[in-house]
Amino acid sequence: MMLPDDEQAIKLRLLADIPIAIADAGFLRAPKLRLIAEICETHYNRLVAALLFDASQLEDVEADGISPFDLFCAYCRCNEPFRSLVLEGLALFFQTKAAMAGAEEMNRFVLGDPAAGASGASGHIHAGNFDRMQTVLKLAHHMKLPQGPEFRPANSRAKEMIDRIVKSRRSKPTGKQEMNLHSIVSGMAWRSPDLSIAAIFDLTIYQLYDGFFRLDHIDNYQFTMSGLYAGTVDGSQLNFASIHWTTLIP
Repeated sequence: MMLPDDEQAIKLRLLADIPIAIADAGFLRAPKLRLIAEICETHYNRLVAALLFDASQLEDVEADGISPFDLFCAYCRCNEPFRSLVLEGLALFFQTKAAMAGAEEMNRFVLGDPAAGASGASGHIHAGNFDRMQTVLKLAHHMKLPQGPEFRPANSRAKEMIDRIVKSRRSKPTGKQEMNLHSIVSGMAWRSPDLSIAAIFDLTIYQLYDGFFRLDHIDNYQFTMSGLYAGTVDGSQLNFASIHWTTLIP
């Protein structure tokens, strides 16, 4: 589990648009909104979802001694469309070519261009850095980090496990969407005096969400203070430190 200080350090680097080092892999970069718009939001979301594969969410899947990363690799090998999303996502966030090691090799993904020689030095995503990569991706998209126990697989054979993974990836109905990236970008650009539609696309995805949630904090604080001055809010029931607009965003 990530230490709070490490999490805050990563968030500050993301806010400053500084790449995050992933041991043995290279530097992970939060993409600019302009690039996401070029890719298409729906496809971008598919890339992120593929890289954030969560073994604990699979239905009725248990595997004897198989780690979440091995499950991830197993699904990549048996599902070509999913593997393509993973490789495209890795290439996007690490800004380099990505490939999966052969079935006869240890489970890993190779980052870099072998044809470029020393200048295209390779990195790797493996069982040892997969969790950190997923953690940084979650922080880059303002997702809450899990606080519960980690996935602990047990009692199954690899072939049965793969079959269950494939069956478990059934589609589920989704509710009506209230907002998307387009509405957030539009709202932020037109609401903020120092932003414009042209300038906002130079922000990274992390910077956009940080601004979105920070403006919400500021609005809530201002509305609360206005209520206090008007006598419609009981100040004795408030923790002023927790509502201030500089409060940490969860």
